[in-house]
Amino acid sequence: MGQKKPKGPIVFDKFYEEVYKERWPELKEAMKASKKIASLLNPYSDAETKGDKLWEGVLEGASFDKPSGDPFNYYLLDAASILSARALGATSEHKVLDMCAAPGGKSLAIQFFRKEGELVVNELSRDRRTRLRRVLDSYIPSEKQENIRVTGFDATTWCLHEKEAFDRILLDAPCSSERHLLESPDKLEDWKPGRSKRLSTLQYSLLSSALQVLRPGGRIVYSTCSISPLENDRVVEKLFKKRGDSIKLIREELPLGEETEFGSIILPDRGGWGPLYISIIEKNHGEESL
Repeated sequence: MGQKKPKGPIVFDKFYEEVYKERWPELKEAMKASKKIASLLNPYSDAETKGDKLWEGVLEGASFDKPSGDPFNYYLLDAASILSARALGATSEHKVLDMCAAPGGKSLAIQFFRKEGELVVNELSRDRRTRLRRVLDSYIPSEKQENIRVTGFDATTWCLHEKEAFDRILLDAPCSSERHLLESPDKLEDWKPGRSKRLSTLQYSLLSSALQVLRPGGRIVYSTCSISPLENDRVVEKLFKKRGDSIKLIREELPLGEETEFGSIILPDRGGWGPLYISIIEKNHGEESL
């Protein structure tokens, strides 16, 4: 029998020390600290809200102990997550796909920012899809859901059935979610270095599929809550190596985060928000299906 591959918190620390060097201890502690939250205000609600304005439609912290009204007046999430939806630049004229949508906060942000427009929210897991429907029903009035469709497809093969169908695609990909691992010691005990590499293979399949489903001139926002470059810049880099003649990288200044080779990353040791990686990719006009 071969040797067992090393795993656990010591190996985890070594892996991320190699990436973040002397910054790692502070970053690790920041990810273990209590999460900062923001209130995404619901434009369909007239229930009372209060708090300090972070951006238009977003308050810092919780307005009250819990959302209220019918529909609910705000949704709690990390402010960094709101930026990935905002980076789509979606308007009511755009047909939008949220490719891995549960639990639904980013889907709400997409629709809250533009009020109207066609939106497909996809989630492969049946249980997570049920939660996603519940979130949509709690925040968006039924008469405003006529152009919202919930699906349960395997997004890696979407391109086999439909091509060049969407103007905007948000791919918030499944990832290592290191912050959650640090909150769950039992799961951290099983962590192995190969985890990030395996996930990057799935992430590339999703991103490649998204590109084929995107219309010429359209935009993909690729995001993860991972701090591993393997799941962030390296996934986008692979797409540019294979499809670079048909796409371009968009650099937009975000109110949070620091620039990386192919995007931006928001890390909690610099302000408490995140982690969240964002890369904005546009498909060239006049490109035929890949």
